[in-house]
Amino acid sequence: MVNLGNLDQKQGRVEQARYWYERALATGHPDQAPLAMNNLGRWESEQGRVEQARHWYEQTIATADNKVTPAAMVNLGILEEERGRVEQARHWYEQTIATGHPEYSATAQSGLHDLDRRQRELRRAEWDAQYGWGYVDPRDEP
Repeated sequence: MVNLGNLDQKQGRVEQARYWYERALATGHPDQAPLAMNNLGRWESEQGRVEQARHWYEQTIATADNKVTPAAMVNLGILEEERGRVEQARHWYEQTIATGHPEYSATAQSGLHDLDRRQRELRRAEWDAQYGWGYVDPRDEP
């Protein structure tokens, strides 16, 4: 059922995709339900429903499913970063990295690296605005 939801979502039939994800979730299947929760989170995020997306990602994480939890963690990190919640994003990226999952840990490391780079750029812009161009923030020195 999750695969049918994925197919419908790729083809732009978003309501039908949600239907399949909810059906998969209702089965309570130990492999399919966490996957359906994560996909519902992604679906809600794509629809702009941040709180609902956050809810589904947190529900997925609570299952402690080794395959899907790292995906939900990195998805939640991305969601928080997109909303400007830097510390929450950092937390979820670090949690994902700690799982050691080969794919999602790498994604989280990249996200954390980009987050840190943007934070340095923001600090540099703030220093430049306050002290003039070319001022070096000692926190950015190697």
